[in-house]
Amino acid sequence: MLPKADSKWAAPTSISIIREGNVNLDEFVNHPAFQNLPSQGLEKVQDHYYSYYPIGSSLLGIPQIFLLMQINGPNEVVQHSLEAGKLVASSWMAISAVLIYLCFRRKFGEMNAVMASLLFAFATPALSTGSRAMWQQSGSLFINCILIYLCMLETVKNRSLIFLGFILGLDIWVRPSTIIFTFPVFVYFLFLVKRRIFFVIAGGIVPAVLYLIYNLNIYGSLESTYASQHINRIFQFSGFGKKLVGILLSPSRGVFIWSPFLLFSFWGIVKMKQDPDRKLSILFLTCIVLHTLLIASFDDWWGGHSIGPRLMSEIIPFLLWFAMKGIADLPEEGRKSAWFRNLWVAACIFSLIVHVRASVDFGPEVWNKAPDEGPRSWELRNPQFIDGDWTIKLLY
Repeated sequence: MLPKADSKWAAPTSISIIREGNVNLDEFVNHPAFQNLPSQGLEKVQDHYYSYYPIGSSLLGIPQIFLLMQINGPNEVVQHSLEAGKLVASSWMAISAVLIYLCFRRKFGEMNAVMASLLFAFATPALSTGSRAMWQQSGSLFINCILIYLCMLETVKNRSLIFLGFILGLDIWVRPSTIIFTFPVFVYFLFLVKRRIFFVIAGGIVPAVLYLIYNLNIYGSLESTYASQHINRIFQFSGFGKKLVGILLSPSRGVFIWSPFLLFSFWGIVKMKQDPDRKLSILFLTCIVLHTLLIASFDDWWGGHSIGPRLMSEIIPFLLWFAMKGIADLPEEGRKSAWFRNLWVAACIFSLIVHVRASVDFGPEVWNKAPDEGPRSWELRNPQFIDGDWTIKLLY
């Protein structure tokens, strides 16, 4: 997947912050390394050029970009900013897979935790979207993996609560729509730690206030151009049912088509009443429902020029939680039966093939070049994940 307007200026913004201490991209507009990149994704504000998209991913990528600049030199990183962005995003997904392993090990055991982390890394949008570029979804998925890790700590210390608040505040920088996760997480911890919720507020108020100050300084408003223009594109409930089915089950954008092993999450949800981690499951289910409803109300529900269920990437850790719960809650005779093993293995292998191919083969990328990705998302004869050279499809 090649970086598009959403992500191609993310690494240059990180470089600008490190080298010049600002977020404008004036030094790159006429730079030879960027002459082949269209100016899409840039906006001019007060005689300076900025990325039109949220800069949160650029902030998250500063440590990795700084390290790359020390190893390869600043000029080399500038010349290869797209590749640098891919390395940054890949590191996020690698860390996320480790976090999935660490927190799932406490609940599901060693082997199931290894399986969950491998499925996350290679059989979900974490590979086909999250690791390919510094998308908003890449950064938000990374943060949500940190969030799920913090939610599953056995002992919640004050410093963990401060960090939790900071993460919730930082997530707004990465992708403003993730504010929908803030309220349910806050309520969950309010009941869990009661008066110590102050530490969450203290941790979150700094990035939240800085976010408002940044917008006022750059845009003269409490919200960015991106946020103000996109707020009118959500809560569009015309055709809501079709859009909801589309993000879940359409051939080219359905999250359960691209990762069918996640269908087992429904059994985990059904068995939630007997779940010893019921409160935690209610929190994760709330996040899933809120995000799904938000994307289903978006006029561009298919995510435009992208790979698979990109707009559903953020909730993969929560779906994975319920998928592992679903397996754990099956009767022992069911887990050991041939039909279950065959079904589970087939779903996992299919998910692996789809996402590996979409991440390394140019065919799914070319699929986007035809017009009207939205209507084409429903095509059964040529779904995105099998588009390309038919002679090598079965080799991926």
